[in-house]
Amino acid sequence: MLPLMPQGKGCVIIITSRNRSIGELSPGAHLELDAMSMDEAIELLLYSPNSSVQPYEQARVDARAVAEELGCLPIALAQARSYMFQTKDSAEAYLKKIIAYKDRLLARPIQHKEGMRYASTYAAFEASFEILT
Repeated sequence: MLPLMPQGKGCVIIITSRNRSIGELSPGAHLELDAMSMDEAIELLLYSPNSSVQPYEQARVDARAVAEELGCLPIALAQARSYMFQTKDSAEAYLKKIIAYKDRLLARPIQHKEGMRYASTYAAFEASFEILT
């Protein structure tokens, strides 16, 4: 596992879990994430630190569709934004990939029925894994 850990003083490691009791390990650093509002989700997907140009209306419509598909879940949205930035995919193209991966994930035998409500989140990560070397 050590070779996978980032090096340097400017690194941050985020541990995520749906197990709420994990937060008790470090209550001062624990941050519970809930779903974002639709406006926050769209803003996250369209945010560009180097641009003062407002996104066109179709980009907002497409970002809304991605946010809806990902249930406005912050980590899935951040993953989607990162993927789109790295691949230069539009939100519309990304949405098509997410739906394709979700269909593939849902076609697998169900192991944990409760977790199936997170299929879109899994699909977001699965799409990113495709571009890793």
